[in-house]
Amino acid sequence: LNETGITSLCMDFIAIGMDSHLCIEAINLLVVLLAEPGGSKEVQQTILKYLKDNDSSPFFLQLKELINEIFTWYQKEAENVEVVEDFGDSVLVLPDQSVVFTLIQLICEGDQVPLKNYFREQDGNSESVSIPLLLANILDFLSRRESALFTNVSITVVKTIRATLHGPCKENQRYYIMNTEVLVSLNRIIRSSRPKTQTLTLMWNVDIEMLKECIVDLLRSVVEGFARDSLIFDRIISSIELNVTSMLLMPPSDENQDVL
Repeated sequence: LNETGITSLCMDFIAIGMDSHLCIEAINLLVVLLAEPGGSKEVQQTILKYLKDNDSSPFFLQLKELINEIFTWYQKEAENVEVVEDFGDSVLVLPDQSVVFTLIQLICEGDQVPLKNYFREQDGNSESVSIPLLLANILDFLSRRESALFTNVSITVVKTIRATLHGPCKENQRYYIMNTEVLVSLNRIIRSSRPKTQTLTLMWNVDIEMLKECIVDLLRSVVEGFARDSLIFDRIISSIELNVTSMLLMPPSDENQDVL
C-alpha cells in the first residue's frame, strides 16, 4: 500500500482544518501501515520525505490540536471517565484522539533519528511545533493527579516520550532534560505511585508496576550514548532522588495487603 501512495494520502488528511473524523481514520490507517516489529522503515522514510518536501506545518499543527484536545479531556472529564465492564475488569474508554500517541510511537519506532528530530523542530516550515514539549506538559499534568485513569494514560505518555528519544537521539534527549520538566514529573509520579486517598484495586496495582517499568526504560533511554561525567547524567542524578529511585526497584512490603 505504501507504494501506491496511501501513506502520503493519509498525511494529506492529517492536517489542521480537515474533518476530524476523516483525520482520525487517516491516523488509524497510517497506524496499520506502520505496525511492524521494529517499525516499517519504508513507510517511515515515505513520511520523512513527505515532511521535508512540503511545508508540514498543517500536519504538526493537527498533531498539536489532537494532543491539546486530549489534554482538555483529561482536565475536564477524566474523573468521570466512562467505564465498561468486561469479564469483571474495568476497561477505560478514552477519546478517539488518543490514537495520536500510537501514531507518534510508530513513526519514531526504531533508529529513525532524523524523524525523531523532526518532531522536535521543523526547519523550513512556516510554523514549528515541538511535540516533545507538548508531551512533557501532559506528563506534568498527569504527575499531579491520583487516579487509576491517570496511571493508565501515564504509561502511554511515558512510552511515547521514550519513542521520540530512543535510538539514541541525542538532540531530543538533551531537549527533554534541559528544556522540559520531564525529570521533575517522573520524580513526582514515582513518589505518588501508591494512592493515598483512594483504594488500590488489582488492575490499578498492575498499571502502577507497568508504569514503573516504563519509567526505568525511559531513564535508560535518556542517558543512552552519554558518558557518566556528562551534563545529562548530572542533571538526572540531581533531579531523581535516591530514595525515589529505590521505590522503582523495591515495592512496598505491604503492597499485597491493600489491593482489592
